[in-house]
Amino acid sequence: MLRDECASFLDSCKTLSTAKVAHARVKPFLKPSDVFMHNKLIKMYAECKGAVEALQIFNAIQHKNSFSWEFMLLAYTRSGHLDHAKRFFGAIPEPSLIAWNILVVALTQTGNLLDAKAVFDKMPERDLISWASLVILQAKHGLLEEASETFSKMPEKNLASWTAVLLAYAQQGYIEEARAIFDDIPQRDLVTWTAILAAYSQNKDFEEAKEIFDEMPERDLPAWNAMLTAYAHNGHLEDAKGIFCEMPLRNIVSWTMMVTVLGQNGDVDDAKSTFDSMPQWNLFTWNALLTAYAQNSLLEDAERVFHDMPVQNLVSQTSMVSAYAGKGDMSQARKHFDSMPERNLLSWNSLLFGYAQVGNISHAKQVFDQMPQRDVISCTAMLSAYSLNNDVKLAKETFEKMPRWNLVSLNIMLSAYTQAGQLENAKCLFDSLPQRNVVSWDTMLAAYSQAGYLEEAQRVFDSMPQHIQVSWNTLLSSFTHCGLLERALILLYEMPERDSITWNTMIVAFALRGNLPRACKIFNGMEEQSLASWSAMLVGYSHSGNLSQAIDLSDEMKIRGVPFDESCFVSLLVACSRAGKPDLGKSYFSGMAADFDLQAGKQHYSCLIDLLGRSGHLEESLELVSRMPFVPDLVDWRSLLAACRSHCDRASGSRVLEQMLEICPRDSSAYVLLSNTIKGGMELARDLN
Repeated sequence: MLRDECASFLDSCKTLSTAKVAHARVKPFLKPSDVFMHNKLIKMYAECKGAVEALQIFNAIQHKNSFSWEFMLLAYTRSGHLDHAKRFFGAIPEPSLIAWNILVVALTQTGNLLDAKAVFDKMPERDLISWASLVILQAKHGLLEEASETFSKMPEKNLASWTAVLLAYAQQGYIEEARAIFDDIPQRDLVTWTAILAAYSQNKDFEEAKEIFDEMPERDLPAWNAMLTAYAHNGHLEDAKGIFCEMPLRNIVSWTMMVTVLGQNGDVDDAKSTFDSMPQWNLFTWNALLTAYAQNSLLEDAERVFHDMPVQNLVSQTSMVSAYAGKGDMSQARKHFDSMPERNLLSWNSLLFGYAQVGNISHAKQVFDQMPQRDVISCTAMLSAYSLNNDVKLAKETFEKMPRWNLVSLNIMLSAYTQAGQLENAKCLFDSLPQRNVVSWDTMLAAYSQAGYLEEAQRVFDSMPQHIQVSWNTLLSSFTHCGLLERALILLYEMPERDSITWNTMIVAFALRGNLPRACKIFNGMEEQSLASWSAMLVGYSHSGNLSQAIDLSDEMKIRGVPFDESCFVSLLVACSRAGKPDLGKSYFSGMAADFDLQAGKQHYSCLIDLLGRSGHLEESLELVSRMPFVPDLVDWRSLLAACRSHCDRASGSRVLEQMLEICPRDSSAYVLLSNTIKGGMELARDLN
């Protein structure tokens, strides 16, 4: 084999295994004095990350030249052996500028700013590579001032250095600085244009990205992909489809992005069709299709794709854990999690969030304690679990142990305080927030409103930097609940927009205060009545004792195909109770499961207990209390005791009192009701005599 053929053969090797084969083939033709070929071998092993093999060749060279040292240094850095590289560099007799740059670039790529700066400062001379390496590293560390100063000191700048700095700023999210660099570049090429386009695209700055794309003198495939990404990130599905069709050439990145954006917009059928049309697939593409199904809760399809994949990776497995956890199917989420050969923080957090959302505190805590590492998301998930479970004590303990907080965790703790009625703690936390968003403000507004502190609620509302519809509706609801209809009406007319919640709030407010004509007028004037609107009218009719109108409304709901929910039956049972219609009430109660596939809850049983008691069916009411699948509470016993009083049933009243006093022995109202029952019985006996 000729010497040139050997050199060319060595240059073609890309993997360590092929490098070893190539070495074996050229070894018979290798002369001990041929430094050039030995250097070629070292360079080959360097590019294939074979530092050990390169060192054997290096040690065999009798008369090493500068290339021998440089290639061996490169072998160490490419293989990730930085400590060996630094020691080896110290042994180089007279390091060349190339050797200095190899070390600086290696330290830059590993993010070792202090060592890179120290080496840079010691360099006897520097070139564009030296300067650009330091600028890029400083930008990656967010040291913009230092990066700008270093860049300004560069004795000369070529297009590559300008582009390198622009990319460094863009990749760190410093878009304004990247644009300033772009504007200062004396002459731009396609790479520079694509770099600034990609920066705007990744920063989701759609308008600027489109402007750059339209101005580009020419476009290559990365530019088209960057614009496609910009459309995708900003939810412009139709525009994304349009540019995808316009692309003169597509690669696997283009196809995968299209599958991703279709999945994110819920267009799963098109995502699958696009996937099927692809000339080839890779793991990223399979994961894009898998994620499309998972994000849209199509778990059977996601499972099928998962098993059809030729190979799965951490992303695939984590997607399945996240998909099942998001749907609350924790047995399947756990099954996928346990089958993972390796896990990352996202995998652990997905499982943790799943347990937190379904309220399984013990399993959430178990996962949290087992995590090899945690971040603010992990701690926030555990905090959320305690908050959703109304365990403010453990929520506070978790919150105080967090190494740092973000606005999400702060808002969750704020919500935990308000749900527990600890308004003072909530106010202290709210006042100390370094920044607030609409969730922070609305949490405090809702807390004061629900507690009936109207002036505090109004003060929070007036201090808010902006009001969303939820804010207006919260304050409106607080006025109506307190019977301040005049203030509610004033606020209603001040609202820039009104939604169904707004009108439903006013319907309930007027109906509960007996102004049914006004409630009906609002209801009939709504462009579209939601289930909540119908329920609001039912509430009005039931609480005002208008059973016939409540029945007529429920019949109209059936005719129009409006679905009934549990709250509708509460209203109908209340209406029957007010009108003294036990048989009709029992019919509605039994019809929940039989006709509407709805399971009766505690409130429905309480309504029926009250209905039977009011109607004089005390034995039946007591029997229902004993066999219902819920523990009777004080409201149920008070309702029964009041019924005993109304019907002068002393014996039943005594039995009810015993049960009632077991729950609340100091409830004076129980004794008053029993006394009235006995007194009523004595008066009735006198009348009969």
